[in-house]
Amino acid sequence: MAGGGDGLQQNVQFLLGQIGMQRARAPDFGGAWARSNRAPARRIRARVEHSIGVIKRVFGLTKVRYRGLAKNGNRVFVTAALANIFLVRYTLLGAVRPL
Repeated sequence: MAGGGDGLQQNVQFLLGQIGMQRARAPDFGGAWARSNRAPARRIRARVEHSIGVIKRVFGLTKVRYRGLAKNGNRVFVTAALANIFLVRYTLLGAVRPL
């Protein structure tokens, strides 16, 4: 941009997509340092989200079924234990895998 303008417009890059169309790319404020600094948190979050997905998809724990904290807590505890076994089932079986 020639002349003035705010600094945000100067950091925006345009990429040519299809003929006559442009897409704006968001400016990179953190750079490689911020991405590497957030990597451990992303790994932990991915593992937790995967476990919760298994609990919801395989074992059907999406809504509470019983009244009371004790019964629902017991159900979540047992389901989490079964999900842990489900996630490491191939490691526990060793080299034997289903076809």
